[in-house]
Amino acid sequence: MQTAKCPSCNSDVIIADEIVEGDLLDCANCEKVIEVASLHPMRLSLMADE
Repeated sequence: MQTAKCPSCNSDVIIADEIVEGDLLDCANCEKVIEVASLHPMRLSLMADE
C-alpha cells in the first residue's frame, strides 16, 4: 500500500496496491470523493460536487 495527499484537505489517503486509473476513493478526513487521475506519478483529483 501507499499513500497520497487528498487534493481537498491535504491529509494522507491510503491507496491499495490493486488500484487503477479512474478508481474512486473517499477521504476519511474530509469525506470528499477523489478520483485516481494518474498512477505514475500518483495523482489524485477532486470529483466535482453534483
